[in-house]
Amino acid sequence: MTLQPGLFGLPAPVPGTVDVQVFTSSGTWTKPAGARWVRVAVIGGGGGGGGGGKYASGVATYSGAVAAPGGCSVGEFDARGLPSSISVTIGAGGSGGARQATNTTAGNAGTSGGSSTFGSLLGAGGGSNGTGGSTSTPGQTPLGGAGTIVTNGLNASTLATATATPYAAGAAGGSGGSGGQVTAADAALRGGPGGAPTSRVLHVLAGLPQGCGGFGGDGRTSGTPGDGAAATGYGHGGGNGGAGRNSAVDGGAGGAGASGAVVVVTQLASVDVQSFDASGTWIKPRNGTMTICRVFLVGGGAGGASGSTGAVGADRRGGNSGGGGGISFAEFRLADMADTVAVTIGAGGTGAAAISTSDTGTVAGGNGGTTTFGTLLAAFGGSGTNAASGTQIGGWGSSHNGGIAQIAITSGANPAGAGASTYTASGGAGGGANTGNTVRAAGASGVSGTYTGVLTSTAGAAGALVTTGAAQVGGGGGAGGAFTASANGGDGQAGAARGGGGGGGGAATNTWTSGNGGDGGAGYCVVVCW
Repeated sequence: MTLQPGLFGLPAPVPGTVDVQVFTSSGTWTKPAGARWVRVAVIGGGGGGGGGGKYASGVATYSGAVAAPGGCSVGEFDARGLPSSISVTIGAGGSGGARQATNTTAGNAGTSGGSSTFGSLLGAGGGSNGTGGSTSTPGQTPLGGAGTIVTNGLNASTLATATATPYAAGAAGGSGGSGGQVTAADAALRGGPGGAPTSRVLHVLAGLPQGCGGFGGDGRTSGTPGDGAAATGYGHGGGNGGAGRNSAVDGGAGGAGASGAVVVVTQLASVDVQSFDASGTWIKPRNGTMTICRVFLVGGGAGGASGSTGAVGADRRGGNSGGGGGISFAEFRLADMADTVAVTIGAGGTGAAAISTSDTGTVAGGNGGTTTFGTLLAAFGGSGTNAASGTQIGGWGSSHNGGIAQIAITSGANPAGAGASTYTASGGAGGGANTGNTVRAAGASGVSGTYTGVLTSTAGAAGALVTTGAAQVGGGGGAGGAFTASANGGDGQAGAARGGGGGGGGAATNTWTSGNGGDGGAGYCVVVCW
């Protein structure tokens, strides 16, 4: 299998799907994997209906102002600017006013509905309460809860800034029905029906029952009080209670308002990418259109060897570089995957410590650790070595071995790190000198030294990430440490994260200390599903 340009050879994106989370009680919204755009509808609680008044025969008794519905707010947000979870608060419906048992007394008012919120980003106020019935005609216009429309079209440079643009408020629910009156001629009238929603966005988004405001209770001159009905659905106002008569029948109770609701509809991307630079847990995406899962692993890079020490006129060999981590990738059917898979990232090998004892050979760096995706796939770490010759290999992988460890030499220029143009690279070998006091430059990006009275060679820079298309693939190897005849050896540079091998330490002449080997870079895992 060969990686194609782009994100690990993925095919063209397919249409995404949506995640819908409906809240009819307070809770926490969790951002789903692959979220791109989030549309939120918030409705406040409806107000509670007012109770009916109770007056003497021959006195016209009217309903109070009806209970109002909760407000509705609609917002759209770029998911990249949202946290992983957001608190959701659902506003309670207002309570209806109690029955009125006291003669010649206005009805009891209901209570207002509560506000619903989606964190601090979006809110909708509760509807105003219904007032108690009396001998006056209602002069109050029911006040629906405040609502807004918010658009947060965030671009890459302003992801942390939510910009709200308010529009005209609009109540999403229907008001409660008016309570039935009793006329001056003692004619008891029927209560009015509750209102229907003026905005159906919540119901369309989530398929919730539409409901309506509560019916008003009938006016009564005898018998059972005419109680207002509770609102149905979400955000509607409760019905007002009907009027009563002194010493005959109490004023009816108001109906309860309906509680609010919040619906969060998230547009999911067609590709789910989970990457790991440290050990963790892969979570299977919930997108029902995805069928394929591609796993890409890099083992940890090995540490570089320390440089040796020796007398003037002896071979003073720089440290070998560490090998790059191996590469493994494979495809699986998503349906066959467990819901979670443990990911272990192989640690980079430790560079060998510098040597201060005279006439001492190099010490090998530590091996890189193995990166695993559960029991399904593994990529082994690179090898540390202090061998003076022989064929070395990088970490083994089912797809590619890592860059090979470079052997420091004394009879020619030290080699640069291997594999830097492919996936993971080994480090460069450390600088040294031979029996003829000829300097051997450090490997990788080291620059050969020139003899100007002091033997010297220059160390290169630390490794860098290698990229293929838009995807970061593997770490570059660290440069080898410099050698200077009358100074300590230079330290090998660290391999880059994602499997780069560490550079070898520079050699030193006796009485001086050789260079440390550079540490290897840790491994890597990326799991792409589509």
